[in-house]
Amino acid sequence: MNDTEFQNSFVLVEYSYQRAYRHDASHGSPSHYLGRIINGHGCIITETERLELEEGDFFYIPKGCRYRSIWGGGVPVRFDSLGFKYLPVSGRAPYRLQKLNCPDEAVDIYRKLSARKVADPLSVGLLYAFFGLVQPFMQSEPLSQPDMLLEKAIGEIRLRPLVRMTDVAQTCGVSPATLYLLFRKKLNTTPNTVRQQVNCEKAAELLRTTDLSIEEISTRLGFSSSSYFRKIFKACMNKTPREWRKEHSGIKS
Repeated sequence: MNDTEFQNSFVLVEYSYQRAYRHDASHGSPSHYLGRIINGHGCIITETERLELEEGDFFYIPKGCRYRSIWGGGVPVRFDSLGFKYLPVSGRAPYRLQKLNCPDEAVDIYRKLSARKVADPLSVGLLYAFFGLVQPFMQSEPLSQPDMLLEKAIGEIRLRPLVRMTDVAQTCGVSPATLYLLFRKKLNTTPNTVRQQVNCEKAAELLRTTDLSIEEISTRLGFSSSSYFRKIFKACMNKTPREWRKEHSGIKS
């Protein structure tokens, strides 16, 4: 893993909203996330459950989880969001969306981690130390066959932004028509729309962490033109690339 891959594997931030904010991750969370509500409250909604979060609650969002979230609801809200690409477990452990039971030792480690918010070896060590202490109390939930297929398809899309949907279907062992119907049934969208959303998330990270121009990012992610990229990014992220960069990084485009 090179320095860029290391930096992009961890996103340690604090979010603050003065009024209600809604986030749509119905295409699947790009990372695993640990979090804690500092002030206010939030709600994470999936197809099967509604997780209400209050001040002081610790929570976990699994990579690939398809959800919508509402933060604030009339009162200011602040919460930590600590993202990491790799789950430190042997084999596949599909932990479900959940609140976390944290022993005192884990809370002490989290305080140190929350105060840093820097993706360096010390913070990463603290993050995985925290995870190791709460892991024995976490609940696992096996995926259904359609969900496993959907997870595999989205994983292929994340891995290869320019991949053709026929190749994704072949990798998953189904026909393109079956793949399309699966996305429609489970996500009420199309594979191509999910690919656009995934690429916009990757673009958002590049806007936040690099000084690449919007044209360079557009080309890197395979958009046909920078104007088309701007249009799709605005539709997916509710902000233009320039607005996103100004708000999240301070780097001028």
